Amino acid sequence: MRIAIPVLTRLLSALCALTVAAAGALIVVEVIANWTGNGFVILPADWPSQLRSTAWEAPIARNALLIALLVALVLLLVAFWRRPPLTVDTHENGLRVERHALEASLRRRLDVIDGVDESRVRIDANRIRASVETSRRIDPESVRLRAVEELTSFCTLHDLRLTPDVALRAKRGQA
Repeated sequence: MRIAIPVLTRLLSALCALTVAAAGALIVVEVIANWTGNGFVILPADWPSQLRSTAWEAPIARNALLIALLVALVLLLVAFWRRPPLTVDTHENGLRVERHALEASLRRRLDVIDGVDESRVRIDANRIRASVETSRRIDPESVRLRAVEELTSFCTLHDLRLTPDVALRAKRGQA
């Protein structure tokens, strides 16, 4: 879901923007055509009377309502989906740190620990989630403890209100 929601948000935003742009272009073309006395160009000439004669019970009206409700629900779901914050609070009042830069910095610090092959870091409002992979013959628990110590010292040094949570994946048979 971490990747799906931003992609869905961008896709829906682009689709909504294209819909609004197409509707705007249609209105501009029809208004200019009517001002010049040419009548309707794209829409049928009797569309206002067709709209007046269509009952709310007609299948086309119900289908349009259902499609509009479905689109509205999807847009609301995407709008209210919880996302990680873009900035992280510090102990300093009013001082915030950019999350992506902080994740990259912590990832680099974890990668230099002896025994760490690869690391991933994700930060939410009050927790650092780190995933550390090791394939060396060093005790995996000691690698995890060193990663926790590194994250804790970083948070203390920079006055961050974050709690480290380190998951370790030890790959055996490789050296």
